[in-house]
Amino acid sequence: MTARLGIVGLALVCALAGCSRSSDRHPGQPPVPPAVPVPADQPAPVLSAVAPDDPTIAAVRAMLDEPARSNARFIGKTVEAGGQTLTLLYVVGDGLCIPEGCDLFVFRRNGEAFEQVGDIGFVHRPIRLLASTTNGMPNLGITVTVDGGSGSKVGGGAPHAPNEVLLPFLNDHYVGAPADYGARPSGNPAGVVVISPEDPPLPPALSPTASEEIRP
Repeated sequence: MTARLGIVGLALVCALAGCSRSSDRHPGQPPVPPAVPVPADQPAPVLSAVAPDDPTIAAVRAMLDEPARSNARFIGKTVEAGGQTLTLLYVVGDGLCIPEGCDLFVFRRNGEAFEQVGDIGFVHRPIRLLASTTNGMPNLGITVTVDGGSGSKVGGGAPHAPNEVLLPFLNDHYVGAPADYGARPSGNPAGVVVISPEDPPLPPALSPTASEEIRP
């Protein structure tokens, strides 16, 4: 797992207002699989707060160098939807965000085990779970104010009014930034807010320290 905390990104491609399909912005790439609507009879997503001692928090801390490791604060939710259980960790703190946003880590859970399936930059809140899937995984809706990609320079790109971008699950991970291949304007479809602007971070005293053992 590789942390980007501090936000790194790819050459900026275009303003989302002027973009249509992701393959138009990334010539030579195959078409992105279409978003599949969630069946009408599927149970609503179930949200729960991430516990202060959740092992995913320790996993992210272990990726960081100082002072980011000590400064990191976490806003997290676990969501169960469509047979998948995901933990979303939005990371804030001194020196960990830029005006264009903060980082969002996504983990897929299977009982006590977990795997990282997303490291997403340039993210503002709210963060939504959309009522559609790509490759069997729920699509994410993130709020953005700049069109950065996962290799672009910190602070690059022209700012714009907040809008929502759909991030699909491609190959084995979620698309990493709003200008990366696969990302596209969401059109504000149905979905549920997972992490809102009002959600507070865990108090520093409750966040696990870097020295604590990371459980599998």
